[in-house]
Amino acid sequence: MTKVAESIHRQSPEIQALLNAHPSGIDQIYTSSYGVIEHLITKMGGTKDDAQDIFQQSLMVIYQKSKAPSFQLTCSFQTFLYAVSKNLWRDQLKKKHRKEVTLDETVQSISESVVEESIHHQNRQSFYQEKFRLLSEDCQRLLKMYFDRMSMRDIAAKMNTTEGYIRKKKHGCKKTLIDKMQADPLFEELKHS
Repeated sequence: MTKVAESIHRQSPEIQALLNAHPSGIDQIYTSSYGVIEHLITKMGGTKDDAQDIFQQSLMVIYQKSKAPSFQLTCSFQTFLYAVSKNLWRDQLKKKHRKEVTLDETVQSISESVVEESIHHQNRQSFYQEKFRLLSEDCQRLLKMYFDRMSMRDIAAKMNTTEGYIRKKKHGCKKTLIDKMQADPLFEELKHS
C-alpha cells in the first residue's frame, strides 16, 4: 500500500472498518449512512428492499476499490458512498432496458468522474446548508417538516397555527432561501458544476 493510500485509510475509519471487517465499525457505517441511501433510492423510485441491496453492493464496491494501492478517498466517506449508490441504482434502472450489468463491470465503471460528482454534491449540500442556517428558526423548522413530507395539516398542528398560514409561510421561507442562495456569487458556479 502506498504512503498516500495508507494516510487516506488512516483518516477514514469507515474504510478501515471495511478493510478489516470490523463488526462495530461496519455497524457504525449502517447507523450513520443507511438512512441517507434509503432516502436516495426511494426518492429515485426504488423500494426499501432496493435500498438495502444497493447499500450492500455499494459497500462491496468501495471495499473492492479501497483494496487497490492507488485508491485515494478525496471526499468524505458518506459522499463517496452516496455517489457509488446513485451510480449503482442508475445501472440497475438501465438493466430493465438492456442486459444485466455484472458487479465487476460496475466496479470498473466507477471512475474519477464519480468522485468529482460526489465532491460537487458535497459542495452543493454545504452551500445549501449554510444558506438554510441563515433562515429564521421558524422557517428552518417548517421547511424541515415539509422536506420530511409532513402534511400541511400536521405542520400547522405542530406549529400551533392554521394550514393557510403554514402554506403562506412555507412559500415565503422557500423564497427567502432561494433569494439568499441566488445572491451568493458561488450559486452560478455550483449550478453549472
